[in-house]
Amino acid sequence: MFNIRNTQPSVNMQAIAGTAAPEAAPEELVWEKIHFFFPQENYEEAQRCLAELCHPTQGALPDHISSRFEHLKALAFPVWEDNIQCNRDDIHQFCILDADSQEILSATLDDAGNYTVNCQGDNETHRLTLDTAQGEECTGHAEGASGIVRTSFLLDTTAPQTAAEYDAVWSEWERAAPAEESPGRAATVQKMRDCLNNSSRVLNVGGAGLTTLPDRLPPHITTLVIPDNHLTSLPPLPPGLREL
Repeated sequence: MFNIRNTQPSVNMQAIAGTAAPEAAPEELVWEKIHFFFPQENYEEAQRCLAELCHPTQGALPDHISSRFEHLKALAFPVWEDNIQCNRDDIHQFCILDADSQEILSATLDDAGNYTVNCQGDNETHRLTLDTAQGEECTGHAEGASGIVRTSFLLDTTAPQTAAEYDAVWSEWERAAPAEESPGRAATVQKMRDCLNNSSRVLNVGGAGLTTLPDRLPPHITTLVIPDNHLTSLPPLPPGLREL
């Protein structure tokens, strides 16, 4: 049982002492200054895109970064598009300017695959994958109801789609379900939608009785749980996937 009375004084003392609030993440600092660049219906997608640019998933490709900046630019009102600059001077340099044309975020990608994000003086460097192939074959295995699915699979390194495009792929896959598989696919689609909306890292579709998965899975997942299905193959997997 929580003792609320005992915890309250320490909170008050911190407030009185002027303890600084936790430092905001770079994407939050940038979003505060550019949220009005975007129509309200694009807010969620723009915030997701901005977070991915500030903290790319492990294994992301250079072309993926470029496409994310281009996508963020496309989500903005036309009048603000020039404030999101991509591939300046024909090299991998990107920046976001505020309403006063002051640089609030810059990013540089060098030939060695080092991706450095600078937000108001704070630098963060990430190591990207230099393989520009559309898919990377990885070794591994997954187990379903009938045993091992396959011993290799492809990582999906194509440019991510919008939430609406993901939903279209999933809805089509759900409609194509055999009658006996329809409930499992419907439940899986709902889980994928929730996963996409919440940027969840884990997608658990175990026990759904699936024979296939859709061609696109939520892009942010790092863990895919698939036991007790009837899968014989897997679609291209998100580049950040680490556990299957």
